[in-house]
Amino acid sequence: MLHAFRNTEGREEFAIIPKSLLGKLKNLKTTHEFYVDASPKAYDAYFASESKWKTILVSGLRGGGPYYLLWM
Repeated sequence: MLHAFRNTEGREEFAIIPKSLLGKLKNLKTTHEFYVDASPKAYDAYFASESKWKTILVSGLRGGGPYYLLWM
């Protein structure tokens, strides 16, 4: 899972397991596999369709698969 915490309060904002990894969860008791193991980065991005800036979070699966994850 990728867990997101609020610095000022220390409470969890959200946790997510990417859909592409759900099938691997059954192997947690018997093998070690990589999941969401890349460090996330936050960026400000302009969304022209909405005419506003938003902060997005981008992460990769690194050893868990060939995907990038994007949260807005």
